[in-house]
Amino acid sequence: INVTFDGCDLTNCNFRSAYFKNCAFTNCKAEGSKFGSALLKQVNMENCGFAYCNFVSTLWENTVVKDCDMKESFFSEVKFKKPVFHNVNFTSTDFFKTKLKNIDLSDCIISSIMVSDTFAELAGVKVSLFQAAELAKLLQVQIV
Repeated sequence: INVTFDGCDLTNCNFRSAYFKNCAFTNCKAEGSKFGSALLKQVNMENCGFAYCNFVSTLWENTVVKDCDMKESFFSEVKFKKPVFHNVNFTSTDFFKTKLKNIDLSDCIISSIMVSDTFAELAGVKVSLFQAAELAKLLQVQIV
């Protein structure tokens, strides 16, 4: 609670089932870290590397993520409550069974994200026109 991680190397750390409240991660490197089943409340992440991280079954409440790399991370079965994402790289990120309704990803990179075969995770997500075309590929829609 009330901790700032500034310029820390948290690569491959284990934060499984941890509780973060009023915390900030700034200019940190945390590639491959495990956050599974953690609670993140009022957490700010800025200019950090969270690629290849495990965020499975986490709760994100009133979090702000800005200018971060989260490519190829696992966000399966995550519960989001009022998150804010700005300029986040979610390339090849797994959102299986994670509702993205009302989440604005319009200025994020969402190429090759993974969702269930029903695409239920995407219902109500906010994306740009170009991202919508990218998501159409998941549905095997051909745009001519």
